[in-house]
Amino acid sequence: MKDIDPKTLATEDEPVAFVYKTYDYGKFKYLLGNRTVKPSRISKITNSIKTVGYIEPSPIIVNSKFEVIDGQGRIEACKNNGLPIFYVFAESAGIEECRAMNIGQSNWGLYDYVQCEALTGNQNYLRLLRLLESFNKYTVCELYGICNGQIISGGGNASKIKNGDFYLSEERYKEVLQILNDLQSISKEIDGIPGSSRIKRTAIAWTLSNTGCDKKRLLNKIRTDYPLIRPVVDTIPVLFLSDLSDIYNKRLSKEKCLYFDAIFKNSTK
Repeated sequence: MKDIDPKTLATEDEPVAFVYKTYDYGKFKYLLGNRTVKPSRISKITNSIKTVGYIEPSPIIVNSKFEVIDGQGRIEACKNNGLPIFYVFAESAGIEECRAMNIGQSNWGLYDYVQCEALTGNQNYLRLLRLLESFNKYTVCELYGICNGQIISGGGNASKIKNGDFYLSEERYKEVLQILNDLQSISKEIDGIPGSSRIKRTAIAWTLSNTGCDKKRLLNKIRTDYPLIRPVVDTIPVLFLSDLSDIYNKRLSKEKCLYFDAIFKNSTK
């Protein structure tokens, strides 16, 4: 199909592009890197069809290979209800156009960006995706912070994840995997400390990675003494690190004591 120049076609009464209709659902292909369609999204579209009826046409957008740029959910809902697919061509469109269109209609979450990069073969994002699937209590930003040795307050680093700038070597991936397994072993105690989960998890991970502490001692101390820790304030990680220091240093000689809050302050200067 030849490209259509909207300047020559567009008038008040004439369409800008040709809209096609088909019942051949099998001709459409999922675009490599596009996010998967959630069942909740298909259900939402199906319920809308049942409530207000099927609006014709509400075209999906495909490229010249019939890869879906926009409208995966509509295809599944129409297929489930035996309804026709209306579609238009954006012949040269690819994953970048797909992202842009989806963001404007049903916002991509950070998980969608990670999945997109992973599906295109980006090994850094494949490793991050494996961590997200194995430790699904953690947000993308939390795991980003743990991988990069950061204590996360709020939702920072979203733009770096979206821009494809995340880096995670295989060696660091293995280190993070061990840290996350350590955190998993004290998950009940972490949950028992009042306050921000992201500060608790990323701060303990940071402490395990960056202070030279006796990891076994720290984990055991959290197990036994976590009720002594004050509620964790999202924006003040040093208070939590100070409390971790207090329980870690109990009954230690002065030369073996570590002050995690001071180490953290020095590392951020």
